[in-house]
Amino acid sequence: MADGAWMRLVACTGALALMAPVWMMGQPTWWRTYGGFGSDGANDVCRASDGGALIAGATGSFGMDGDAYVLRVDPQGGHVWSVVVGGPGAQTANAVAPDQEGCFVAGMTQVGPEGDYDGWVARITGDGSIEWQRSFGSPGWDWFNGLHIDDQGVHLCGVTYASGQSKGWLARIDLEGNLIWQTEFNDAEGSEAMEVVSADVGACYVAGTIMNGDDRDALVARFNGSGELDWIL
Repeated sequence: MADGAWMRLVACTGALALMAPVWMMGQPTWWRTYGGFGSDGANDVCRASDGGALIAGATGSFGMDGDAYVLRVDPQGGHVWSVVVGGPGAQTANAVAPDQEGCFVAGMTQVGPEGDYDGWVARITGDGSIEWQRSFGSPGWDWFNGLHIDDQGVHLCGVTYASGQSKGWLARIDLEGNLIWQTEFNDAEGSEAMEVVSADVGACYVAGTIMNGDDRDALVARFNGSGELDWIL
């Protein structure tokens, strides 16, 4: 074997030897499926207080007309509880976040008071019971994509079509689900807020997208504790 070919073989063998442990470390610890005979899907997951997971999405197997579906599993993937949240019409949960014992979920509902789709949020207790659920929105389509909990309340972000075109939408509620304020990204037509994280004194940072011609660009904004825009990039 020529020296060059031998060196290439050694280099290739060494690379495989280095890659093997990394590949093996990526092996799944366990694999589970949850749901029924209909169409079921998960949209978000977060860590539960016991080290397990809270999963939120939608179900076509349980409830009626398509409902939000929230599931809690233990660290081994074992089913702890699951709950269907909704009613007549369609609901889906796009985001979930834990609080001290249970969780908050947010998404959209087809049976809100404003008609069409409205933003929807619910609190689930530590044993999987529905404590309350609320909806907010406009006569146009609205929904929430993300939420973040702090000591005083919850920030919710998503999109609203109240003006006929999509605009990023941000709302603040207290821990009982009462609306404190809501606002649109007024100078950002074609925008959508995807994630939110609380900052100091009720302020928050929001990330999402905005149309730029035929393309989409990233969007980042900061709002103060009264829902007023500090800056947007």
